[in-house]
Amino acid sequence: MKRKISTLMVTAATLAAGLALMPMTATAEKPRVVTVDCDAEQSIQSAVDEANPDMPLTLIVSGTCEEDISITRGDVTIDGSKGSALSGKVEVSKGSRVTIQNLCISLDCPNRVSLKD
Repeated sequence: MKRKISTLMVTAATLAAGLALMPMTATAEKPRVVTVDCDAEQSIQSAVDEANPDMPLTLIVSGTCEEDISITRGDVTIDGSKGSALSGKVEVSKGSRVTIQNLCISLDCPNRVSLKD
């Protein structure tokens, strides 16, 4: 019986030492941050399409963007800088954790923002 307890203690100590040496991994990845200057002919949609869909994405938008945007992925933040605007529609489908902030969306566009499953 004493031998079984000793073996169990050695096994537990080995397991604990192995766990202590394992690298800690972050549960939340840092987002990839991309600047989009619509006045320089850059596109929000292109930036969304070109980004790795498995990584969080933050777009810092400046200027006036004249385009429709379709977001079909999650973990996207579109953050407008002062005076930035979007003249077009925004459709979010199949995406979770999508944030649009500090971006003026044109009032002359019917159904400016739509959310779909």
